[in-house]
Amino acid sequence: MLDAALDLLQRGWSVIPLRPREKTALVAWKEFQERRPTSVEMTVWLAQSPGCGLAVVLGKVSGIVCIDVDSAEAESFFRPFIADPDHTPTVKTGRSIDYGRHYYFRYEEGLRSTKRIFPGLEFKSDGQIAVLPPSVHASGNNYVWEIGLTEADPPALPAAFVELVKKAEAETDSTPYQPNPDLAPFQEGRRDDDLFHLASQLTKAGTNADIIIQTLSIVAEKCGYPQKDVLVKVKSAMDRAYRRERNVASEVREWAGAVYGTFTLQDVYHELSLLSNEEREAARKALVRLCSEGIIERNPWRYGSYRKIETDIEEMDWRSASVEPLDIKWPLGIDNFYETYPKSIAVVAGGPDFGKSQFAFEFVKLNLDKEIYFYSSESGPQDFKNRVALQKDTNPEMWGKVHVFERNADFASVIKADAISVLDYIEIGDSFWLINQQLSNIFAKLNTGIVLALIQKNPRTREGVGGFWGLQKPRLYVTLDQSVATILKCKTKKPGIGNMTDMICHFYADAGTIYALDTEWHTPVPAIEEPRKKRLFP
Repeated sequence: MLDAALDLLQRGWSVIPLRPREKTALVAWKEFQERRPTSVEMTVWLAQSPGCGLAVVLGKVSGIVCIDVDSAEAESFFRPFIADPDHTPTVKTGRSIDYGRHYYFRYEEGLRSTKRIFPGLEFKSDGQIAVLPPSVHASGNNYVWEIGLTEADPPALPAAFVELVKKAEAETDSTPYQPNPDLAPFQEGRRDDDLFHLASQLTKAGTNADIIIQTLSIVAEKCGYPQKDVLVKVKSAMDRAYRRERNVASEVREWAGAVYGTFTLQDVYHELSLLSNEEREAARKALVRLCSEGIIERNPWRYGSYRKIETDIEEMDWRSASVEPLDIKWPLGIDNFYETYPKSIAVVAGGPDFGKSQFAFEFVKLNLDKEIYFYSSESGPQDFKNRVALQKDTNPEMWGKVHVFERNADFASVIKADAISVLDYIEIGDSFWLINQQLSNIFAKLNTGIVLALIQKNPRTREGVGGFWGLQKPRLYVTLDQSVATILKCKTKKPGIGNMTDMICHFYADAGTIYALDTEWHTPVPAIEEPRKKRLFP
């Protein structure tokens, strides 16, 4: 994602980050309609928000416009305007297999954005954004370049299409407003509601009470409404606004008191179902008050992000702590160099069908003499029973001390503080950066117990979901790729063992076993790069 963003910045495009699988900006982007972000700003944004998307700010700042086509009919309408489709930068949006494309052209001064040309087609220019690859659409499909910027530069807008844009603008500017006579305000039968609504809107806008009273008095006189009732309307509107603001403030305060770690303004809106502008404004005011009271603080690196300030602290009784490691066995000979201590977390990250679950089953098999609590997010009773039956060197009767539960979220609420827990697996969803918060919650719950937590991993990335943030709490972090296990972190090593970071081990896994193919973990042999071919032309 960072490489794509930096490449677009170098091309002169103003690029901003988006919330994962959304078209909502992660940062306030008004200023980026006037200037492009720096590479440092972009690097910080993406480091703070793994899994986010990208968008280009259209118009003069980037020198481009976008034709957004969202239907098959709109596609058929627009395609004939393109003089050379093979040399027009085009993005497939992921909305549908058959349609949904963004076509990019050079910016043309004076053309305003419009949706009035054809149903399902939008011309986007100044003040608009367009989602860019490799962002993920809400459907789960990636935005991809069909015709990339390495293949073609944005051409000039087709002249015939420019005329349609200008015609749409002219029709918009020349269409007179036609009021509906049936909806005339402040008429007999609706004066009460209209005056109350007017008082409410002025109150929500923060208008001085005296000005509200004067305004309603003028309107009341014009429509024959009794002046003596104006004060009643104003007081009723102000009381209602105050009550609603107080209710939202109370809900926000209660919710913020229950969360742990970081959260965003959008999280507050979603969790409390705040839909109207006034509700969201009340929530923002409540957060400002919580900041002033020292209950939360703003994240200076990310717009709309806050951190719960945790002041409760318990002194560590390190003098009476045991210095003896636990008798825990690990697959792939990991216990030959890793010592397991109480109150510790180990993470194994792997892609689908790369042996992640079998690693967990092998861990259980090696420790069947101990009470183990296994939390499964993808196996029901029958599936789990079948997996146990397939395990080599054991039988179901030997699993008497293994307690199995179905669970896919909030593991910190159910794990045993002094037991061995296996979490197969922690589902993160789109909020990849929350992996550290989940692991921190689990760690806080532990006393003498240990946790083996499994998470998903993209085969093209070094770490599992959450990236760097998932490396903070675990004492051991192992990734499983195609028959290769890699140590990314090993903090408690046996005496005499050197640095294990980036050590690898080849392994074999199937539905019944997993074992190492190498006699010991070792440093990978660097790949030999072929000499680069000399370019014939600059």
